[in-house]
Amino acid sequence: MTTPAGKSVIIDTNILVYTKLRLSPFHQLAVNRLKDLESQNCEFWLSRQIFREYASVMSRPNIVTGTIPITSITKDIRDLSGAYRIAEDGPLVTDKWLVLLDQFPTAGKQVHDANRRDNAGQRHRFVAN
Repeated sequence: MTTPAGKSVIIDTNILVYTKLRLSPFHQLAVNRLKDLESQNCEFWLSRQIFREYASVMSRPNIVTGTIPITSITKDIRDLSGAYRIAEDGPLVTDKWLVLLDQFPTAGKQVHDANRRDNAGQRHRFVAN
C-alpha cells in the first residue's frame, strides 16, 4: 500500500500485536512498514476500540504469546496512548459513521472499518489482511 507523505494512518490492532510479538512471522514486516510510514511523515492514530481489541488479543494464551500478564498489557496500552494520537468516539462520530454508510454502502468487516475511518476523520488506514 502506498500512503502519501504527511497523511494520517490508523494503526490496525494486528499491526500493534505483530510489532509487540517478536516471534510472530509478521513482526519484522509490521515494524518495517511503520518505520516506512514514519519516514514519510505520516501521523499515527489509534482508537479506544483498538486498545480493547489489543487487550483481548494479547491476553489470549497461545503458542506465540504464551501467557502475558494483564499488567504488562495495560502498561502497553498506557504507553501507546501517550505515544500516538487517539481518535475519540462519541455521538458525533456515530452520526458521521451513519452518513458514511449511507453514502458508501458496505457490509461485514468494512462496516467496522468505516467507523474507524470516521472516528479519526482520516483518509488512510494500514491493514495487515
